[in-house]
Order: sequence, then structure tokens, then C-alpha cells
Amino acid sequence: MTSDEGQPELRPIDDSTGILRNLRGKLKYVASQQKRRMLLCNRQCSPTGLTMSAQFEGFDRYTQQFADLATRANQLALENAESAFGLQLQALGQNVSATTNLLGEFADARSLDSLQALWPKGLQLARDNFERVASAQHEAVGMSLKASGAIGELARQRFEQASERMRTQAGKTKRRPR
Repeated sequence: MTSDEGQPELRPIDDSTGILRNLRGKLKYVASQQKRRMLLCNRQCSPTGLTMSAQFEGFDRYTQQFADLATRANQLALENAESAFGLQLQALGQNVSATTNLLGEFADARSLDSLQALWPKGLQLARDNFERVASAQHEAVGMSLKASGAIGELARQRFEQASERMRTQAGKTKRRPR
């Protein structure tokens, strides 16, 4: 049977005998039996006798702690990068301003004597610009060292907390004499 456009006509399925309902019921039963077998095998096959979800409860906690630590370390690193960029941008702004002033004086110079008088100013300006850049870099390195120290301290605290937990767990599970 086809419709006027040449495509097959779709008819609703007649389920008066209940075949489809019966088939759905059997599929649900098979699926529930397979799930039961998987859970049973999980308990029997596990070396500790725990279910899979119970085995990974600690893992979930540790991954959450790791994600928190990584987020904090990333935040410290980004704050450090932002501060270093701000210092360098400030030094660049001061250098551009001073250089622009000197170029303005060069443009205003009308005689050879006034140009010769500006050469020592230009050399002093270059020296000052270099000192500003070097000072900004020195401060940026200092801030980076502080940030890496803070990140290292975060990691050290986590290791100490984990070590303390392991010591307390080891103290609770002492071996019994034979």
C-alpha cells in the first residue's frame, strides 16, 4: 500500500493479541536478570567482596580533593601572571611616555647645537628605560617565586594531611599477635 506521493503508508500496529506487550515484558525480565547476574558476579568476583561503587568511594573523594587543589594552584598562577603583566605594562607605559617627550624635544630643536645637547638626554633616557624594564622583570621573578612557593605549600599540606590519615588508619588496624 502506498500513498498518493509514492511513499509507503504507515498504519498503526494492531496489538489486539497482546504480542507486543508480552514481548516488552519478556525483554524487561531478561534485562533485570542480566543486571542481577552482573551485581552478583561483581560481589563474588571482587577480591574484597565489595561492590564496584563501594570500591570507588575513596577514589571519588581523592579526585575531588585533587580538583580543588588544581583549581587553587591555577588561580594562584593566573593571579601571578596578571600581576607580572601589569608591572610590565606599567613599565612600558612609562618608557613610551618618556620617549615621546624626548622625541617632542627633538622635533622642537632648530639648530645643530640644540640637537647635540639632546644626545646626552637620549642616552640617559635609554638607560632609564632599560632600568625600568629590568626592575619590572626583577619584581615579576620575585612574584613568581612567591607564587610557586604558595603552590608548593598547598601540595605539601595535602601530602601531610594524607600521611596523617594513613598513620591514623594504620594505628587502628594493628596486627594481632598469633
